[in-house]
Amino acid sequence: MLSNLFPFYKDKKENSYMLFGKQNNKEHADMFTTFRTQLKPQFRSIINHFLNKLQLKQNAQQIIKHNLSSFYIWKNPKQEVEVFYIDESLTSEIKYKNQISDQTYKEFYEILLNLSNLNIFDVQQEITADNFFKEVDQLYHNIAIVIQKEQKKGNKDQQFTALRILTRNTLILRPSGDLIKLPKISNDIYNFNHTKIYISTRIPFCNPIQCESDQTVFRYTGSIDQQTFLPDGQAILECEGVFQFKCKFIDGLATGKGYLDLKIQKQKFEGNFQNGLKHGESITTNPNQTITIGYYQNNMKQGLFITKKQNGSQIQEIYYKNDQIVKKYDYKFDENMISSRYLVNHKDISINNHFFSGLTEEKWVNQLLVDYYLSILSDYYKNVSKAQIYLFNTAQSQDLFTSQISLQDHKSLKIQQKYEQIINEYQKYNKIVFILNADQVHFLVVVYQNKSLFMLNSYATQNDLKILFAVASIFPIQLNLQQIQVEQQQNTYDCSLYSIYNVMLQYKYYNVDVDKIDYRVSFKYIKKLRLHLKNIISNDYAHIILHQD
Repeated sequence: MLSNLFPFYKDKKENSYMLFGKQNNKEHADMFTTFRTQLKPQFRSIINHFLNKLQLKQNAQQIIKHNLSSFYIWKNPKQEVEVFYIDESLTSEIKYKNQISDQTYKEFYEILLNLSNLNIFDVQQEITADNFFKEVDQLYHNIAIVIQKEQKKGNKDQQFTALRILTRNTLILRPSGDLIKLPKISNDIYNFNHTKIYISTRIPFCNPIQCESDQTVFRYTGSIDQQTFLPDGQAILECEGVFQFKCKFIDGLATGKGYLDLKIQKQKFEGNFQNGLKHGESITTNPNQTITIGYYQNNMKQGLFITKKQNGSQIQEIYYKNDQIVKKYDYKFDENMISSRYLVNHKDISINNHFFSGLTEEKWVNQLLVDYYLSILSDYYKNVSKAQIYLFNTAQSQDLFTSQISLQDHKSLKIQQKYEQIINEYQKYNKIVFILNADQVHFLVVVYQNKSLFMLNSYATQNDLKILFAVASIFPIQLNLQQIQVEQQQNTYDCSLYSIYNVMLQYKYYNVDVDKIDYRVSFKYIKKLRLHLKNIISNDYAHIILHQD
């Protein structure tokens, strides 16, 4: 019976064990060893309780086996947490390594110990599905708090990238720190219509209160998109003791009639939302049994706000302009006006909701999105590899060559002083990469390496050689010019994605000659890359290059 419940009792391989899970290589045996030695009394107690329950309750074995399937978390000899994580958008297996403190790892042990000890301390207590799910829900909340504590230590690189606990409800820890509790129907079929998300490492942009907060965990209950895992559909977002928000979500943003219950202020707001912002007519119920009526535009009060008693008698009139009180402001809400907001920032680049929503459609990807993603990618590789690569993004390339590079007389090009040192010190770099929005109609990539300049264009034209000459003209030496055969795009709007992919390859293979890299890529992968960019913007940091299916 014990071997049926604990797979590692039945099968051994290279002295490697995983509690309630599958075998891995011998590097991972230390987790089992810790439970078996340091926590031996507790571990034996757990086994005894399980056995008692199995003897007393006929259905206990099935409940335990179905709900405590497996989990994957271990420390390798370098004291790093190492996990394998399946990115649902890109369907690729990624290996992450993250340093975490011993104290935090101990907290995870305690949580996992709780997982294996659910509802079994009291021999007389019956294991029921309701009790189990209640316990697991609290468990997820505890894990989210541990993650948040680690984030608050100041080093945001120490993310728990991919802890995955499989129960009847699958728990997925996304790279952003979001914990998703996804109900499993059967085999690999999931119910995306009743999902819970626990957000502990940041304030999500689905949050209706647009301000900084010291709150711990946001909890979302409702539908999510199957590809991006973003809130999508009628749902509830809440922060315990702070607020509860009911609304429809599209692409993670509240849209339509929303109901916001502010617990601390003892106020209830009812009004229209657009792209996550208050936008339209509103009614606020105040703690002094009055109501306030007025209009919001882009989350700001505009025009006349009237406060009344419940019997309808008017108490106060206040005029607002852009959320500021003014003497008088005649304002009429424009039904056709679309709200706009910035969702994310990285260095000097900001992305708004219009750029973000366009990523799910077959459209041209905005230049800012390209620079935003490549900036994150570049920062990542600076930390994980020895590559000396300098990337000129589209904005910098435009500074160098203007927006009409194919029409430029390369003899007249003069390099700006702020870039002169980089070009003059070309020898210190493995590669210098230029991503250009050529003539503001097409993205392509040019790479310098070892006194050669390479053109990587997914839509090759007769202008390629002109562009190569223009880029070569800013270098202090004569360069060998080459046009490399790369994968050609199948439409007129995916050039940005192919260019991003070609830049990614330069970072991944920084020590490989540019003309020796395999640039083949499937159209299926390019389509997934578009969704991958959306995940990045929603703070799901899985931004290393991924193997194709």
